[in-house]
Amino acid sequence: MTTARGDFMQTDIRSTFHICSRCVRQCYLLGFDEETGKDYSARKEWIPERLKVLQKVFMIEIYAYTIMSNHYHLILNNRPDLANALAIEEVAERWLMIHPTSFMRSTKLCKPRPEDIEELFIKYTVEEIRLRLSDISWFMRELNQYIAIKCNKADQLKGAFFDGRFTSQFLADDEAIASCMVYIDLNPIRAKAASSIEDSYYTSGYDRMKAQTAKMNLEAFQATQKDEDSLTYHQLKEVDTQKAIIQETAWLAPLAPNAPDLKNDLKLTLASAPELAPQPFLSFTTEKYLELLDLTGREYHKNKPGAIADKFAPILTAMAFNISIGCSE
Repeated sequence: MTTARGDFMQTDIRSTFHICSRCVRQCYLLGFDEETGKDYSARKEWIPERLKVLQKVFMIEIYAYTIMSNHYHLILNNRPDLANALAIEEVAERWLMIHPTSFMRSTKLCKPRPEDIEELFIKYTVEEIRLRLSDISWFMRELNQYIAIKCNKADQLKGAFFDGRFTSQFLADDEAIASCMVYIDLNPIRAKAASSIEDSYYTSGYDRMKAQTAKMNLEAFQATQKDEDSLTYHQLKEVDTQKAIIQETAWLAPLAPNAPDLKNDLKLTLASAPELAPQPFLSFTTEKYLELLDLTGREYHKNKPGAIADKFAPILTAMAFNISIGCSE
């Protein structure tokens, strides 16, 4: 028998969960559907876009994600300690980002007025909203409902899009989290939807690989440059491109830092508020994780058809091939 979610998922206790949500009847409504001949793959981008919005609202850290053709996986960690530290105004502002008042919607107002905050707290108490901000069930509700409405609107349909409620599995320690991360990041490879980590799109493993490659590019470039005045126009543009790649994955909680701070005189470091930035959650570096992901993906699983073929270079070697920023002219 299944366990009631309320028995192990409590909003006032920090916990980590593996979440899985499937499309109704396990139809390929997020990929290419062979039965209908329709390609819904563009919808996959809608999920990380929504995750980025929700990560700014909820006090919930996103450790990993994978989006397949008929389901998706997440690893989420709720932070009631951070939610309890929010000021009343910030609690209201965060919630109104995704549930604006009628005046905010009509005027496309981004920041709520005092009247909007007062209107919110007529309907709900501060503590109700505060609890929601660290509640994984509310997080999933805001994610699935948004995606379902958007997909049904595109198809001009009504009714359920996801098959029942999402499933959740408690991850008790770092070993469980790391194992689950590897499992979900290898989903496309195991299903033969991808051949290697480099083409495992819409996974946190792919995003971390891109960001780590960009960091390596900047470090290699930094080692060859003495000051910013010597940079050409194309080099400056390439630096901005690499910084943008790193920023694109900032919504994912980082692993242990593995690179020294980049020189301030080249202005390559990213400015961020330390108290709001996701905190590292595992003791090993991104490079070590990618290496673990690559080695595990090369092992055959008795119940899964896919594996990384030997013809593909090890992930860290493949990443090194991309380092060329210092040669821009």
